[in-house]
Amino acid sequence: MSTTSIDHPNINSSVISASKSVNRYYSLTNSDIVFKNYNAIFYFTAADVDGGSNTANFNVENYRGSSWLVPATSLPSSYK
Repeated sequence: MSTTSIDHPNINSSVISASKSVNRYYSLTNSDIVFKNYNAIFYFTAADVDGGSNTANFNVENYRGSSWLVPATSLPSSYK
């Protein structure tokens, strides 16, 4: 997994508000492992969060090359 400390280049085609988000995106690479479920924790700091954002309203979206998928997730718990 890697992280980039800016908004995703295609954030405007998602339902995430670029002005009320975490200014960071994460990239996960699969090395030919077949699975149906996984657990991931995405850490961010308070400095990554846009002013006026409510972290309780955050969600995760998965960009698949041309479209966004919204996986089942749990609520964010806190900053790291």
